Amino acid sequence: KYILGISIILLGMNSYAQQVDTTLNISGLEVFGNSLDTDEEIKITENNRSKEDVGKIIKQSPNISLIKRGNYATDPVIRGFKADQLQLLSNGFMQTNPACPNRMDAPTSHINLEDLESIEIIKGPYSVRYGMNTGGILNFKSKDPRATDSFQVHGYAGWFYHTNGESTDGQARVQISDKKYLLKVYGGLKDFGNYKSGDGTEILSSFKHSDYGAQAAWFINPKNQIILDWKQSFAKDVFFAGLPMDGDFDNSSTGALRYLYKDATKKIYRAEFKVFGNMIDHQMSNHRRPNLKIVDAVSALQSQTYGARGELSYRISENHHLLFGADYKLIGKQGDRTRIVFQNPCTGMVMDPPKTIIDAIWQDSKQSDLGVFIESNWQISDLWQWKAGARFDMVSSDIQEPAPDFEALYPDLGKKDDVAFMLNSRLNYKLSEGMFLEWSIGLGQRAPELIERYLNHLTVGMDAYEYVGNPNLEMEQNFQNDLKFKLNKQNFSLEAGVFYAFVKNYIQANLDTTLSRKFMPCMEPKHAKRYENVEDARLYGFELAAAYEFYKNMSVYGSGAYTIGENKSMDEPLAEIPPMEFNAGLKYESKRWAATFNSRFVMEQDQVSLSFNESKSDAFQVFDFSARYHIGRGLNVTMNIENIFDENYVEHLSRAYKNQIPGTNMVYFEPGRNFILGISFRF
Repeated sequence: KYILGISIILLGMNSYAQQVDTTLNISGLEVFGNSLDTDEEIKITENNRSKEDVGKIIKQSPNISLIKRGNYATDPVIRGFKADQLQLLSNGFMQTNPACPNRMDAPTSHINLEDLESIEIIKGPYSVRYGMNTGGILNFKSKDPRATDSFQVHGYAGWFYHTNGESTDGQARVQISDKKYLLKVYGGLKDFGNYKSGDGTEILSSFKHSDYGAQAAWFINPKNQIILDWKQSFAKDVFFAGLPMDGDFDNSSTGALRYLYKDATKKIYRAEFKVFGNMIDHQMSNHRRPNLKIVDAVSALQSQTYGARGELSYRISENHHLLFGADYKLIGKQGDRTRIVFQNPCTGMVMDPPKTIIDAIWQDSKQSDLGVFIESNWQISDLWQWKAGARFDMVSSDIQEPAPDFEALYPDLGKKDDVAFMLNSRLNYKLSEGMFLEWSIGLGQRAPELIERYLNHLTVGMDAYEYVGNPNLEMEQNFQNDLKFKLNKQNFSLEAGVFYAFVKNYIQANLDTTLSRKFMPCMEPKHAKRYENVEDARLYGFELAAAYEFYKNMSVYGSGAYTIGENKSMDEPLAEIPPMEFNAGLKYESKRWAATFNSRFVMEQDQVSLSFNESKSDAFQVFDFSARYHIGRGLNVTMNIENIFDENYVEHLSRAYKNQIPGTNMVYFEPGRNFILGISFRF
């Protein structure tokens, strides 16, 4: 397998990669050639509709990794940036914010895969449209509703079976449309069992998930349309082996309204107004854990996200367009943890009667963000293309019901106001026919999120430390440069780039020996971590992708990426930086048949943060195969083989087992060999 993988990489690296106008295939994904608006746009294909969640799809893009706490709700990491350093949206404006401080309900868990058409990726602070960010944007897009000349009915149904875990996944979608109206209804059911790792160890990872959604569009006339969206998702009985508790349920509801006005005048060619609201009801407990005989712990938590955005597109000339916009977002989080203590874990004394304790989790915290932005897209000449943007945000954070000990720690609690701004520029120069050079530079800022400001002694990291928020944090700032070279020829293409990010006031949790452990003080570690600003942090690295069509319908591809993170202030590596990785493979695709063999090579990660108590991870190699056969009349069958050689491996960003059956405390192994069989029908 080593010889096979190395051969594929050598063949792929001798070919050429992604470009401006064509398509690059990576691991069975179609990655569209990017404009100045995006770095990549991944098209959702039949073979990746069977993934557990959308995180498993975006993971295949160079320099995107996942934080894994369970086999559900994976959290993306782009070039070492994560959580609120990124913006995750649906259709450019709808958002969710986790109710769980451990991010059991990460935004990816609320994306409806049944209706997903593509994923737009921006790596770095190079867009001002979608809100504050320092690390990048993931925009999950469904197909835009369009009128049809006659009454039409279209639909999709798919069913997939995973042998490892005996898991099933069913999806369906139906759409009717005519000249005036469109109605689309979709939904899915997932029932995933515990999988086995490469050495046969059963990993507690089962979950049940269902969702549905509906979209209605009214095409008032060729210039005006109104779109209504509604969707709900329901997760239950979710095992999070990498966390101290499991998810009992997670219910999410999202509603949205869009109004679009096209070609209002010769100058104003598009106006759009959008509003949305999301509510999450989340409960987690230790009811499936061995410490239940000592304490019964249940956290009932809620999160709300409401937003509105208005945009106006103005045509200065045929080659120069401006986008003006304003948006508003309000996030609220509430909920407590109720503990019924049967036995003192430090002394062993039995409580008779049991003692009930209520711990404040979110302390009724809120954050609002009012922003305005302007963006310019200018085709200067046949050789030069330039995009530039600016954004200004006023952010307010507040805590309504602080716990007594948190208020004692920060006696000056009150509303915190931040003023953030973003600036970016992306310049593309055509060196010759099919050859381009692109330079991006940007300043991104973000206000601290509610976890970083108001968390009160909770274990939310990779270690056993309690984490404490800091209302006095400064805003995080990222000044970043990207330089890319793109080559596009008839049957081969190449994209290679480097980036460098200088981050000021980088937010991370550091050990504070003045803060004692609050819960189970007899246990190690004795002290807690407090969120603080790191004065000087750096992230830099490279990305490359290549594809070459060497025979009719046959192509070879390869990609690679590496990020280095440095905490200059503490003279150590930044925590949770993924290791160097290379992908390569062979692909055949025709109208009836498609097949892909993919190899993934991940290096060891020994550049770890000692202050974060981060562990090193070993190198590994994984090989996958996927195939699709079009029977006819819209009927397709698919087969995927994941981890062909049953490799026993661990991703660097996966959490370790916590609060499991004695003797099972271990690293979080990935699934062993898994066959995925699927059948789908389109009409």
